[in-house]
Amino acid sequence: MNTFYNTKRVLSEEDIIQIETKYHFVMPPKIKKHYLKYNGGYPERCVFKVHNDDIQYVVDWFYSIGCEEGNTIESILPLLRDDGVFPQWLIPLADEEGGNLFAYSIRKGEEGAIYYYSHEFDYGENPEDHIILLAPDIDIFLDSLTFEEE
Repeated sequence: MNTFYNTKRVLSEEDIIQIETKYHFVMPPKIKKHYLKYNGGYPERCVFKVHNDDIQYVVDWFYSIGCEEGNTIESILPLLRDDGVFPQWLIPLADEEGGNLFAYSIRKGEEGAIYYYSHEFDYGENPEDHIILLAPDIDIFLDSLTFEEE
């Protein structure tokens, strides 16, 4: 269990349906459950370490839904889609300082899988080459987060 701080207003099922309808996607059940419990905020344990490498990713903030201010899905998703570089099969979940993102898949067969998206690539490169699978679902992702940065 990971504690979240500074979460936003409690969401209803109707709030989730509105965001799904507006942006034409279906939120995977475990992602929906997470949003109904924690709308945005930052986790107490925030470091995801890749076991086979010395790489770690630090979650800065989870995006909220239906809020007037702050980092929201409504503010970031249209920008990412308009840019045309962020894959349509990903929905932003959280960010890392510096602009990289954690996102979840809505692609058939891997709904809810958590990915890391690095925006740091050169013009002409395939953005999909800069996407890394971190966990098959949000529960495993959150359980994998640790306290310490090395």
